[in-house]
Amino acid sequence: MQSERYITRCAYKSAKGWYVRVQQHAKFFSDSCYGGETSALTTARQHRDHICTILDFPLQGPMHRQVRGNVFLTRQIKKGTEYHSYTAAIWDRATRKQRKKSYSVIKWTTTGAKRRADNVLSDWRKELCLK
Repeated sequence: MQSERYITRCAYKSAKGWYVRVQQHAKFFSDSCYGGETSALTTARQHRDHICTILDFPLQGPMHRQVRGNVFLTRQIKKGTEYHSYTAAIWDRATRKQRKKSYSVIKWTTTGAKRRADNVLSDWRKELCLK
């Protein structure tokens, strides 16, 4: 049997079953608990359909990476010191790679780092013809 949207087949030494993952929701349906592989898959499908209905997630159609881009605050700890930076990230369909650029809060201050990340994201959107 093949995996389906939001459902993955897991086969470990200790457990075999179907794993449903939709956004932040996840649940494992063990073959032994649900009376076999087919029954576990049927229950996993019903659960997935229920969760997708609640979260208003599509069950059909293509799944795309987010191409509009985003600016987010990242936190790193290096050698016991905590560093913060604002990162701009966007998916480039032409090269099929992610573009990413970070600006340190220590170097640019919080507002300066966020402004620079917003500006680079705006430039990328213009370059990639996104609104």
